[in-house]
Amino acid sequence: MFDVLHKRRESLAKNDRGQVPTGWLDLDEKLGGGMRSGSLVIVGARPSVGKTSAALGMALSAAQAGVPALCMSLEQSQIDIANRRLCAIGRRTHASVGSRRRKL
Repeated sequence: MFDVLHKRRESLAKNDRGQVPTGWLDLDEKLGGGMRSGSLVIVGARPSVGKTSAALGMALSAAQAGVPALCMSLEQSQIDIANRRLCAIGRRTHASVGSRRRKL
């Protein structure tokens, strides 16, 4: 318990509010600066509406802010998730990278 209080006191001394950016300015504003550091965020919605893309985007924003992040999916393999992230970074569609015939 004292360790937690000590860490919190240090973060307050650094003026660190413990907010992690989501990558969406409007959402960050509504959340008071972003997600709370150390919190568990669960993204749920209907199939094929962008849950994985949203979660990966939030994890990337956290990582870019220097906050360790973990993204897990019960619907996709690690390779599929890695491919999706690479496609997003490279601005390619997942279907175009998965195809043997690529149009350049």
